[in-house]
Amino acid sequence: MLHARDIFPLGKVVPSDDVVDRHTFIRETKMSLAGGNSLMMSGPRRIGKSSVAYEILRQLQSDGCAKIDLMYTSTVEELASKLLQSVLENRTGVLPKFNYAVRQLKDFFQLTSSSA
Repeated sequence: MLHARDIFPLGKVVPSDDVVDRHTFIRETKMSLAGGNSLMMSGPRRIGKSSVAYEILRQLQSDGCAKIDLMYTSTVEELASKLLQSVLENRTGVLPKFNYAVRQLKDFFQLTSSSA
């Protein structure tokens, strides 16, 4: 017997292709956010709020916006680091080179401090 859960994925964010009938909402929400407005989505469980929110984030990232998760961010330094990483990752694709440069600098300063 075929169940709804076999057709409609539950408990996870769906891929972009599976977000349907939300194009107007997504476009208007992106414009509102770009204008500096805040947004709160509410609704019953399992109607696709998270999937729509992640689709908006995906589209904003492809437009050059950065996304950061503040859940475990408790200092200004952590915020700045996450923001810098997200911007570099999204806008220039240089994050691997940046991380390599940071590792090289750490190694250099460890050598310098141990030889002093």
